[in-house]
Amino acid sequence: MRRLVHSVAALSSFALVLTAVPGTAAADKTLVFVAEQDHKVIAIFDARGRKLREIHTDLGPLAADTDGNLFVAPVGLPYLYEFHRPYDGPPTKIYLPSNPAQAVQNVAVDQKTGVLAVFSYTYASPNYNIISFYQPRASYPCNVFSGPEPVGSSGAFDAEGNLFYETLDRRAPIESLAGECSAGFHQFTPFMMAEPPPAMDEFLAFDSDDRLVVQVSGGRCDGKPALVETYPHPRVEKFRHGTIGPPIAATLLAPHDKCAPFVAALTSDGGHLWASETIELRGSVLEYRYPAAGPSRPVNAIVGIPNPRWVTVTPPLTP
Repeated sequence: MRRLVHSVAALSSFALVLTAVPGTAAADKTLVFVAEQDHKVIAIFDARGRKLREIHTDLGPLAADTDGNLFVAPVGLPYLYEFHRPYDGPPTKIYLPSNPAQAVQNVAVDQKTGVLAVFSYTYASPNYNIISFYQPRASYPCNVFSGPEPVGSSGAFDAEGNLFYETLDRRAPIESLAGECSAGFHQFTPFMMAEPPPAMDEFLAFDSDDRLVVQVSGGRCDGKPALVETYPHPRVEKFRHGTIGPPIAATLLAPHDKCAPFVAALTSDGGHLWASETIELRGSVLEYRYPAAGPSRPVNAIVGIPNPRWVTVTPPLTP
C-alpha cells in the first residue's frame, strides 16, 4: 500500500530557519504542527520557522480544522486527542467503537462540515481497517463503516463531502464513501484508475480545484526527488462504480538534504505544500510550490528538527 498560540518562545537550539521566499505562504498566518517522534512532543511553528509552543502528548498522524483545532491520532491507542486553541490545556478524547476492540491509525477532516473520519484497525485483524465518522465536538461516532475490501490508512474529503481513501485492492486502489453522519447507510464507490501508480505513500488529498493529489514516491535517500501526481476529480459511472483518468500534472519535490520528502499537507491557498524529510533521526519540514513544472525546490524550510514524523498546518485547505 502506498502507501495560534499565546506566547512566543525563543527559537529552540535545534531549529534553524532558512529565509522564506518573499510572497510565499510563509508570509501568512499559517501554523505548522510537527510531531517529533523521539520526544513525544508536537512543536508548533509559524510559517517562518519561529517556534511558538510545544504540546507533550502521545503521537500519531495529525490533522487540523478551519477553527484551528488540532487532532492527534496516537497510533495503537483506542481514541484520538482534540486540542483547542491556544493549545495549553488538556485535550478532549474522541473514542473509537469498543466492539470490536480497535486502535487508531489516521484521521481526516471535512473542512466544510467539521465531520471527522477516523481510520482504525481491529486488534484481531490489523490488516482490516474500519472508518468511523464523528460530528464536530462529538466523543463517539455517528456512523461506522467496514467495506468489502480492506481499506488503507489515509484518506481525504472532496469539495462535496465525499470521503476518498486508498485500499489494498490494486484493481480499484481508491474508494469513496458518501453520507458522513446522515441517516441510513453510506454509498460506497470503488474507482478504477486509467493509469494506476505503482504505489501510494500515505498521502491523498484534494487541491483547491478539487483535483485528486497522491504522493507516488518519497522517503528514498538516494538524492532523487519525491513524485506527487495530480488527477482529475474521480467520476462516478453507472452501477456505483467510478473511474479516475490519467494524471494531469506531476510535481517533483527535490530533497533538501538527500532524502526525498513525505508530503504532509497543502496550504490554504492551494499554491504550496508542506512535507517532511528525515535523515539519521534529524530532519526538516519543507514548503514547496504546488503544482510545479520541473523539479520544485523548497521555498521555505524549518531544519534541524528531531525526527519529524507527522506534520499538518492550519488554516487547512478547503477544496
